[in-house]
Amino acid sequence: MDATCQVYRMPDRPGVHSTEVRGSDVLVQWYDFGEHAPYESLNTLIFGRRAQKLLMDALSCPSGPPNQVAQQVATLCASYFVVRALADRVGIPYTHEVSFDP
Repeated sequence: MDATCQVYRMPDRPGVHSTEVRGSDVLVQWYDFGEHAPYESLNTLIFGRRAQKLLMDALSCPSGPPNQVAQQVATLCASYFVVRALADRVGIPYTHEVSFDP
């Protein structure tokens, strides 16, 4: 992660839910760990610029630069799961990545 990158925390648990920016993409992440998890994993949804616009439309927010989108998503959505369900429901494209024992 770039040292200047802002990570925006989301409130849900277990694990840590957050958003951040990588290049021009917005990442929505769920880092799952702890007693309830059989292994550590990092689940990431990656939204490109077109998908960010669609996501902001679905949240009834004006679109903006990726950092603004990441901040808005973290403010309006409680978790990775809320964002994923919204994207799936309204057909917003994203890429999904999973890393085990990150």
